Amino acid sequence: MDIEDFDEARQIVNAVEMGERGNFVDYFYEGKVDSFNTKPPLLVWLMSGSMYLFGKSVFSARLPSALMAIT
Repeated sequence: MDIEDFDEARQIVNAVEMGERGNFVDYFYEGKVDSFNTKPPLLVWLMSGSMYLFGKSVFSARLPSALMAIT
């Protein structure tokens, strides 16, 4: 299953690029600063951390949202 199928695909791309660049302040999308995403950065930080710990996969991208849903 592609990440493009998920509703938070743009946040996942932001998290991947955030981790690759090491810039945890700005959102990036396709190599450019993303001004489309105006949400607070907590979810993107958690996704980036999850992908750092568990590797780039659908599981690690969805894990922070799933954990927040059950709390």
